[in-house]
Amino acid sequence: MKVLHVIPQKTTISKNYFLGVTKDIAGRQEYFRSRRISVEELIVKDLSDSGLLPLVKVRDMNGYSFVLLEYPLFPHTIRWMKKKYPHLKVIVRGSNAAWLQWLHFAHARLMVMSDILGAVREIVYSFKRLYADVRCARLADYVISVCDWETDHYWSRLTPRVRTAPYYLPKIYRQSITTKRKREMRCVCLLSTKVSMVPFLRDAVDSLSRLVEQTSTEITEWSFIVSGEYPETIKQKRGRIRFCGFVENPLLLLQTSRALVLLSDYGFGFKTKILEAIYCGCYVLVTKKLFERIPTELHPYCLIVDRESPNTFIDALITARKPFPKGDPNTALQHTAWKALDSIFYETR
Repeated sequence: MKVLHVIPQKTTISKNYFLGVTKDIAGRQEYFRSRRISVEELIVKDLSDSGLLPLVKVRDMNGYSFVLLEYPLFPHTIRWMKKKYPHLKVIVRGSNAAWLQWLHFAHARLMVMSDILGAVREIVYSFKRLYADVRCARLADYVISVCDWETDHYWSRLTPRVRTAPYYLPKIYRQSITTKRKREMRCVCLLSTKVSMVPFLRDAVDSLSRLVEQTSTEITEWSFIVSGEYPETIKQKRGRIRFCGFVENPLLLLQTSRALVLLSDYGFGFKTKILEAIYCGCYVLVTKKLFERIPTELHPYCLIVDRESPNTFIDALITARKPFPKGDPNTALQHTAWKALDSIFYETR
């Protein structure tokens, strides 16, 4: 058995070491090493058929049993490979429910930033992504979904050949983590710095700053930090919230904090920072809708906050002062992910 693993070039750049997709791919690389599966990696810069198909056409694909694509963006490439090499099993990673994700982008851009033109562009793009998801799901032999919610509500509606292989924190990231560091009464908001994520960022920061202001006399012992590099328009009038800029290693910040806060309903996929915070011993403050979409293994460590209820925010911070629950959700998620991959790479042979 030999696998051709198609990897986005951006995940090989050092500054993207803590990018969600980079960590997610590291989990499958760890799986291949553990199972001693022969793998050849193909690094792709242009994540489109025009970027991948020419690279595939010049290869003799007879030596591979499987091709693993880390994005559902290559329908024409999949069709060409399946026609020319019928023996190949093609696997596609569904990193998130792209159609729903981009509709959320559009809604956030409209509601949070009042950007009508930008929202229209993102609605149009969402249907392009839906088309790619449908085509890839139907052409591929398997789709591996990132969480149960997306399997049940998205990918299973596009294909019956879907497996849930949830994100877990790979060993290469875990090995530097210790929960024995001294913790401060600090609540951290770790947000992406991608330009396309600005509406999501604005929504999360707006929710946090509003609750901090409404409860300022009750939570005086807490400090609040937002990481990342953002426009000054986002930083203005945020009261006690401190923007700390780009954090090279967010795991170090989490190990000395008591809570991670993510108070936005927007976005799909697996919020990798949630599992990392839990592994570091932090409670996670989330909205009810986000709570319902994350894996159930993480529920004991998450505290639901109603963004319109300051009292729920206070209650969550009171709970976050208590001893952290025992358990190991990361191992449970890794077991589920590897079992799903085994069902593809071994049971289908």
